Amino acid sequence: MPETSWNGERCIARRITAVVADDDRFPLYWARHLVGTRRNIVEVIYNGSTFYLDDADGSAWHKVTQGRGAPYWTHNSITITPDSIRPRPDNALNGALATEGPAPDQSTTGVAYVDVGYSASQAGYVRDQFAVLLSRLPVPLPTPQELADGATADKVTAQRIHAARPGIPTHTAFGALQALRAVRAIHRAPNPDREDRIPLEDLTEEDLEQLYDDLDRHAEVVGEMNEQAIDLERHAAQTQAEIARQARYQARARAAAVRQAKRWAGRARTAEAAVRNWIAFINRGMDTHTQFSLLHPDGTLEQLPCVDWCHACRLEQAQAERDDAYRERARLLALLAALLPGSVIAHADDVDEPGWQILYLCIGGHQASWHIHPRDAGLLTNVEHVTTDHPRATWDGHTTDQKHERIEEHTSLLHRAGSQPTLATPGTATNSQAQTAPTEKALDLYNRWTQAGPPPLGTSLARWWDARLAELHEAVRP
Repeated sequence: MPETSWNGERCIARRITAVVADDDRFPLYWARHLVGTRRNIVEVIYNGSTFYLDDADGSAWHKVTQGRGAPYWTHNSITITPDSIRPRPDNALNGALATEGPAPDQSTTGVAYVDVGYSASQAGYVRDQFAVLLSRLPVPLPTPQELADGATADKVTAQRIHAARPGIPTHTAFGALQALRAVRAIHRAPNPDREDRIPLEDLTEEDLEQLYDDLDRHAEVVGEMNEQAIDLERHAAQTQAEIARQARYQARARAAAVRQAKRWAGRARTAEAAVRNWIAFINRGMDTHTQFSLLHPDGTLEQLPCVDWCHACRLEQAQAERDDAYRERARLLALLAALLPGSVIAHADDVDEPGWQILYLCIGGHQASWHIHPRDAGLLTNVEHVTTDHPRATWDGHTTDQKHERIEEHTSLLHRAGSQPTLATPGTATNSQAQTAPTEKALDLYNRWTQAGPPPLGTSLARWWDARLAELHEAVRP
């Protein structure tokens, strides 16, 4: 009994026959059309579990014996009716195939598997047919010892054929030799239509000529077979050389790919380092002044001012202009807070930076709010300071666009109120006109300044601020 394995480990396996059963776990169960039929099966017991492999073509037994149950030998799992198991007698040819088959080769596993299944089934069929023919011929059947000796000789011959032509598996050659042995047995049977032997004294020249012709014909056939064997050997050598050449080519290709990958990896590291250097250079140049020093002949060193294209100077100038614009905004808001009743200022909870405040004004009966930077808080010290939970310091949910719309609506309302006729004498102003005139002018000035935005780059802030103060003074004059 040959050694059986699964996944390279020893296991218990036996050849049986059983009735195929359905398996509802698999909607596309491959053997559903075989349900109810008896089929050759291999039972495998491995690690405490029992499972069954389809062995209709002998591939399952070959897998657990010669293939050692390796994953690269394909198999078909099958479900059976447990009470239908019957032992299957060992088959001499199948045993020979299992013990004398080719070693598993991962590169030709598919082809070897097909050859095993086809050769096993075909050789078994041919052998059985010849056994039937031999049983009907008037010749004595060979004894078990003669069969064993013939099988041993055929195994040796099959191994020699496989060594001469590796493309022919040993089990295929063995099956063909067994079939030829049966053919020779049939040929040796006596022919009832004529004498099997011709006595030498009765041998005529025609019979002798016929024998010579048969000998020549057989010699010619043997010569052709020898030529074919030589061609096959030459073809096998060429194939082996081609395989070696392909292996060398693949090795060179792999080595070239590794070298190319290393070169690209080095270039990538160099490019990454260059990018990091440029980023560091740019970051250093953002907030670092670009200055040069002048070395005089007497050895003194004079520090020159920054160049015109110094980016740090431009940033500082832009930040200063932005801060001046926000400070002017804070002055106008302080003016509006002084003119509008109910104005309050509270701490800004929505800003993480400390010191920020929110100014709440009531314009036309609607709330309007602005964030105040800590550096501009000193301009609003006269505004009433309240806590964040004060009713007038509670944000009503208005957006920036809504705030601007409320300011525009209130400004238009003030303009319409100032253009209505009055009962006062010419040259005099009513109390409401005296109160609303500065407010209207201040609001109008605020709207115009908001739309104009900060001063353009390069404008003198002193002159720009003087012009704004003059406009503000003119607006608040009674």
